[in-house]
Amino acid sequence: MTQRTIGRLAKEVGVNVETVRYYERLGLIEKPQTTVGTKWRVYQDRALWALRYVKLAQQMGFSLAEISDLLGAKSREPPEFCRGIRAAVSGKLAQVEAELEVLQLRRQSLIDFMHACAKRAGGPQCPIFLNLRKKESR
Repeated sequence: MTQRTIGRLAKEVGVNVETVRYYERLGLIEKPQTTVGTKWRVYQDRALWALRYVKLAQQMGFSLAEISDLLGAKSREPPEFCRGIRAAVSGKLAQVEAELEVLQLRRQSLIDFMHACAKRAGGPQCPIFLNLRKKESR
């Protein structure tokens, strides 16, 4: 088992030292032990694993509150823990798919506006502005 200072831990994970302290205050990682003699706080491998888990979960779109819930669930038995993780990931996937749908509609609207502008280039009024005025009058 490797012991790390906060600086080494932060560097290994690719975060700032203050981020480690913040996650510690939130309870996302355990408070470190203090070494005898030096009184340095040392972090164990568990802290490295937890920080990597937090970063991965953030990359997948989970909030710190959601990550805290997921980490709190790790005390359950493996089958139950895995079901909980799978349900959380499934829910996040549904959320991302819904967001993608909205983004695809927004993208298509922008494409339509760009085509309308290209067709009326040099015209007296901007087609995007005209379209917005039509929508306001409804």
